[in-house]
Amino acid sequence: MRRHRAARSDSDQTCKNGHAVPSGARFCAICGSEVTTPETTAEPTTVAPPILEDPPTRSRRWWRPWAIVVVLAVLGTAVYWFGLRTTDEERYVDALKAQHLYVQFGTREAAVTQGRAFCAKLDAGQEPVGYRSQQVAVKELCPAFAKGFTVVPTPAELQSQFASELRDKGLGGKFASDVAAAAFAKRTCSRLDAGGAQQGPAVDAVAVSVYCPKYSNGFTTLERIHVKATFGLKDSDPSSYFPDIVSKAGGCSGTSGYSDITAGREVLVKDGAGDLLTTTTLRAGHGSPPFSCTFDFSFTVLDGAKGGYSITVANRGDVHFSAAQLKIPGAVGLTLGD
Repeated sequence: MRRHRAARSDSDQTCKNGHAVPSGARFCAICGSEVTTPETTAEPTTVAPPILEDPPTRSRRWWRPWAIVVVLAVLGTAVYWFGLRTTDEERYVDALKAQHLYVQFGTREAAVTQGRAFCAKLDAGQEPVGYRSQQVAVKELCPAFAKGFTVVPTPAELQSQFASELRDKGLGGKFASDVAAAAFAKRTCSRLDAGGAQQGPAVDAVAVSVYCPKYSNGFTTLERIHVKATFGLKDSDPSSYFPDIVSKAGGCSGTSGYSDITAGREVLVKDGAGDLLTTTTLRAGHGSPPFSCTFDFSFTVLDGAKGGYSITVANRGDVHFSAAQLKIPGAVGLTLGD
């Protein structure tokens, strides 16, 4: 019994009769019965349930950092823009004051509004030309248009400049007022714009230099010709009863056939085309009646009249002269009679 127990103890198999059978045998060596393998009862293993983790999900707060960034960017841009704009406008107003141009606007709001409006016109394609105050606006409010900007004088500046130059050239007394002078200058330029001859007296030349300088290079300043002339009556064989030249108030005058030749008679001066240039009158006659009587007269014309000049006394016909002849002292002497 002791041997069987030992064998059993060394074996992990028994037959159905309980005999120990060596490991790997299929039949019991004692009783011959089929070997059965003892069942091993294992203690049930307690398996801990798996810890289930929440599936990875997108944070519902992912947008918050980005929202903060966007808000800060918008606020920063607004602060920068309005701060810059205010700075530009302040510089603009200060520049106007420094150049004594602020008085043209009266208020800061008017100056800024007009400055912004002018920049808008330039942005829309307007030619970069304007007054000094508009140039200041361009430099401070829309500097992209500053390069190539052309400054032109204001109407008030033109009027002041024209009046000043007239005075400098001794022509200040030509007009009743600066406004009248400016109106004359504008008419002069309009005549040239319409194709008129680019010539005229000194006052015209000054007007051109200020109001329409594009004509200055081709404009000819015409010389004034001051003419001292005479008109004489002659009668080599006067009638004793009805003379044509008689004494009158210490002087003489025409009568009978010359009754239209008296002091105060109008004298017409025309150009070669028959256009009237100026008028004058005969002064009191002097001479030796009944044989002669001379009337003095004078006038001023501009050099350069087309076709020369013609002088008419009463209705006694035209007498023609060139500019060169008018310039010769004493060369203009008209005579009626023999």
